Amino acid sequence: MLKSRTSRLIKLMAMIAIIVGFIGLGSLYLNEGMEGKPSSSHDDFNANLVIHASPIVLPDFNVDLPSGAKTLVDFRGHFLIINLWATWCAPCRREMPQFENLQSILGDRAVVIALSLDRGKRAKPDAFLDELGIKLLTRAHDGKQKIARQIGLFGVPTTLLINQEGQEVARLQGEAVWDGAQAQAAILRLIGE
Repeated sequence: MLKSRTSRLIKLMAMIAIIVGFIGLGSLYLNEGMEGKPSSSHDDFNANLVIHASPIVLPDFNVDLPSGAKTLVDFRGHFLIINLWATWCAPCRREMPQFENLQSILGDRAVVIALSLDRGKRAKPDAFLDELGIKLLTRAHDGKQKIARQIGLFGVPTTLLINQEGQEVARLQGEAVWDGAQAQAAILRLIGE
């Protein structure tokens, strides 16, 4: 009987330790999110950007735009920066104004697509982008998250850099400073400038 109580006590203490650990991690995440800027680990754009040794051929997925559906093939000839995001994702929310600024900087050298993965209809992500004053980004929506499955998405934010032939040349999973000097230089190199 004593052995049984000791065993239960050890299990209870282990569960408490796990719960405290999760609370601590959650607190760190939320505190970082409340600062309004990414942590220093996100400042090193080049360390987080994965440039593929060979371009990856992507499936020709459909992108739901306000003007109607387009496929990846419809964008051939344009360098694409596709940011997969959701309104509930704090880092995604912080990045959106940076992508707007990046589109302004790059002009017609690239098309920045804000691809929302919010479930259901596009009204919620569109309202969020309107609230932020986002006007330059190409708005897209994947309410069924089909594209996320097709490309093997692990989480948001994730950003794909796609060359003019429609092939993925780089990917960045997680938060980054997208309108900073490192990002601009890396993107211009990938564009071929």
